[in-house]
Amino acid sequence: MSRQQVFSAVALMGVFAHFSLQNLIKNLPEQKELNNLAELKNEYEELCESEQFGIVMSSVKLLRPRLNGILFKLTFEEQVNNIRPDIMNVTFACEEVKKSEGFSMLLELVLLVGNYMNSGSRNAQTFGFNVSFLCKVPNRIPSICF
Repeated sequence: MSRQQVFSAVALMGVFAHFSLQNLIKNLPEQKELNNLAELKNEYEELCESEQFGIVMSSVKLLRPRLNGILFKLTFEEQVNNIRPDIMNVTFACEEVKKSEGFSMLLELVLLVGNYMNSGSRNAQTFGFNVSFLCKVPNRIPSICF
């Protein structure tokens, strides 16, 4: 790819090969260095190829975020495919929890017992419980049978 083609691809959010883009991001000079190169724009023809490339790339606004965005766009589908089974498992588990009559009854029971226990305390007007309390229920009341 020529310098102008790379510039056009970055400026217009074009398509790169995944590994080329990673290497470009990894080897990209810091913004300060790109700004210094941009000042040498008048001496473009006298500079070596890598410095010319730096000058061309320095004219792209928000270069590093653009490159990271293009890389994310290229790798998104692969990342989603890698975690798709986990997403499906969590979705299925959420549906099962929503449909579960036993879990609904457990929540009702915990709420009822908690409200009854709070009725004579300073929390008498509190109706409800923190969901994190559900993790503590088996340790507090080990002999509950459903």
